[in-house]
Amino acid sequence: LQGVEVVHHLAARISLAAGPDAQTERVNLDGTCNLLEAASRSGIRRLVYVSSIYAMRRSRQGVVDEACPFDPASAQGAYDRSKAAASLAVLAAAAGGLDAVIACPTAVTGPHDYQRSEAGRAILLNMRPGVRFTVDGAYDFVDVRDVARGLILAAERGSPGAVYILGGERLTVRQVSRL
Repeated sequence: LQGVEVVHHLAARISLAAGPDAQTERVNLDGTCNLLEAASRSGIRRLVYVSSIYAMRRSRQGVVDEACPFDPASAQGAYDRSKAAASLAVLAAAAGGLDAVIACPTAVTGPHDYQRSEAGRAILLNMRPGVRFTVDGAYDFVDVRDVARGLILAAERGSPGAVYILGGERLTVRQVSRL
């Protein structure tokens, strides 16, 4: 990181495992801690850490906003737990003087989904002809281009130690299926 001014940390391992997942924790938590160490040694100007809306504790009313804490204990799966723990590490580093902000995208979709994200795979499955099954529920979808712009704005204008949710439009699973 020598000579680097701004770091955007987006690297993560997605996992839908409900139980412990050592590799996901190693990549998402240990990797972030390694980066925080390197960032503090190198004197970067700003770190933009990309967490996830799913790393935040949900309120009893189901509303999630920037005031909701990161809580590994209440997380639903390995990915959520590891991102919550990594987010807490970033906040601790920010409290210790590192200029860092956290962005929490919702379900990211959009063009050029080469690796087939979870949201992208679900959308593609629903585009196939035949019988479709849906479940009750909804997600907030955000276009990847809006997330990219939000990350640039977080780097340029974000308050040190702040958390920003990058969301788009709430759609039910049935609405997505119909679209």
